[in-house]
Amino acid sequence: ALRRLKPGSARADVWLLPAGESAPPKPLAETPFDQTAKFSPDGRWIALQSDESGKGEIYVTPYPGPGPKTKVSIDGGTNAEWSRDGSEIFHRQGWKLFAAAFDASRMVTVGRPQLLFEGPYQPEYDVARDGRFLMVRVDETHRTLGSINAVEGWFEELHRRVPLK
Repeated sequence: ALRRLKPGSARADVWLLPAGESAPPKPLAETPFDQTAKFSPDGRWIALQSDESGKGEIYVTPYPGPGPKTKVSIDGGTNAEWSRDGSEIFHRQGWKLFAAAFDASRMVTVGRPQLLFEGPYQPEYDVARDGRFLMVRVDETHRTLGSINAVEGWFEELHRRVPLK
């Protein structure tokens, strides 16, 4: 999924770019609202951020549908991410990070979001395979504290320095 700005607007719709095809991108849904989306690990669900209620909220809906759009967040939500096994949907609300249990085995069941922690972190984050969160700490003016060093090819370097027998 990718975001495509609406002409003459700062708002965006969610568009789909077919993988491995030469087909052009197509809108998931064209609405007057600002939207972002994250696919579940199995590709059958979308966690959708939309400001259709007047503020950012997180919803979950089946892909490619049809099916209901179920609200996940309570009193606002941004930056949805899925747990690696698809059993939780995470989202931000200011400095807070919430988790809502997700079960699609029968009918869609979304648990009440539970506060995991709060702190001054960039809005964007990722969830590691082991469930830890990758987040960048900021100060109150949203400046990044410290630095991030990205090392390419570290796995190959490790094998060179510590060969397996």
